[in-house]
Amino acid sequence: MGRNAINKSRIADPVKRGRLIEQLEILFLQHGFLNFTMDEVAEKLSISKATIYNHLTNREEIIENILKNRLNKIVNALEVLHEDDITWEAAYLKGMQGVVFEVSLISHQFLKDIELEFPGHFQLIHQSLKHIVT
Repeated sequence: MGRNAINKSRIADPVKRGRLIEQLEILFLQHGFLNFTMDEVAEKLSISKATIYNHLTNREEIIENILKNRLNKIVNALEVLHEDDITWEAAYLKGMQGVVFEVSLISHQFLKDIELEFPGHFQLIHQSLKHIVT
């Protein structure tokens, strides 16, 4: 007689999930992600691996959320362009400084890992950067 399967569902607390994604983002953007096992990630974040998987299904979902977070931060850096109490030139400078700062947090190792593990995502990033630079 075997045990009955338990129907598990993801934890729906968006605040905890958001904090976890932020922690993963800091770690992975600095060091990449292919050199870590999920056990090592959990240890570095001082949480259990089960906690990670209660909020996120797999590594791809983690990376997609990190990329969404980073894109949102880059877009938010440009919100200053819509402020009325600052000159256009000052807003442009402040916005570009914010974009450069947010992009600078992405390490070469993270991009290399994306290229190896998720080439489709890497192509989107590469195309986006080409449009920004040109």
